Amino acid sequence: MQVCPKCNIKIRGDKRCCPLCQGNITGEPEDNAFKVLPARKVNTVTLFRICVFLFIIYEVVMGTIYQFSGYRFRWALFAIIWGIVGIIDIRVALYLRGNIIKLITFETFFGIIITYIIDRMTGGYAFSVTWVNPIAFVLLPVVTVIIGVSAKLRIVDYAVYLLVDVLASMSQIIPIVSGFNRFTYPAVLSMGIMVVFAAFVLIFRRRDLINATSKYLNI
Repeated sequence: MQVCPKCNIKIRGDKRCCPLCQGNITGEPEDNAFKVLPARKVNTVTLFRICVFLFIIYEVVMGTIYQFSGYRFRWALFAIIWGIVGIIDIRVALYLRGNIIKLITFETFFGIIITYIIDRMTGGYAFSVTWVNPIAFVLLPVVTVIIGVSAKLRIVDYAVYLLVDVLASMSQIIPIVSGFNRFTYPAVLSMGIMVVFAAFVLIFRRRDLINATSKYLNI
């Protein structure tokens, strides 16, 4: 153990000078009391700054192309819009990176909205509401449960996400009623599966769902 003769204190670890007086120390160094974590080469703030810088360059290039084309290249305008959407998505993803279930839930809902918008902007082939949304809504709770079990979480920690998934899946009724979704079998099957899943949770995991709801609503 190292010792500072001036301050008369013992110093654990491997130090070059006294942490109090900055003077010379004597004795044999030893292993640090706490594990020293390696410094991150690129932290989150730096990463986001790089993304913002690249985003600005991208937007300037697309805006220049759109202006020089006499506003005829609509794809450049779409590229500008999706660039804005992309940087927002990156910012939110970095913010939610500490909660993988919340991140996946957000990204899934975000993707559903984006595919629906693209569907509308490209002529309305209803691919999003016919296939993308039903598949996404069925897979999301499965992935949530797999992550929860793999991370050894209690169901109370992610039951609210399952409830949100079920409620959100019912939004598939809107395209059906409005006539946008004409091939309704995948959407109806998806909602049916989610209703059965919700019934299972309400019947067999009702207490966990109540506890989870109380936790997130601070009741």
